[in-house]
Amino acid sequence: MPRGNPKLSMLVYKPAEWDATSQAFNSLEYAISRQPDTVRLYYLAGLRDKSLTCYSREMPRWWERIVARYAASLLDRPVCGCIEHRVTEWQRDLAFSSGAEELASYSLSSGDLDCPLGTRRGALQAWKRIQSEALGEMANL
Repeated sequence: MPRGNPKLSMLVYKPAEWDATSQAFNSLEYAISRQPDTVRLYYLAGLRDKSLTCYSREMPRWWERIVARYAASLLDRPVCGCIEHRVTEWQRDLAFSSGAEELASYSLSSGDLDCPLGTRRGALQAWKRIQSEALGEMANL
């Protein structure tokens, strides 16, 4: 349970039991009348789109596509032939335009070359989306 401001609060724990019917936790008392020696915590993190039916378990479709493309860009081995054409596009390193390793030339802006996720197409697209979402959040403050 958060104590104080939900975004900047401390967490405190209390025994509870999940009720699948009501889809909520029911408070319980300590079984041995003292605080436990260990605690197992479960938490949810990240953006939740409340317009979805199961917003705690699903992400918006556009985020699913971004995550899948970024994951494809990280693959270091070829995938099966049936989807290879889809994956190789997201794996293409946009920083490399031509030449051997020592003589390579690059075709990205310096901003794109500084992408913390990498310079493959899927990574750059994910980073640009993350930045646009962050700027949108800043505008709402």
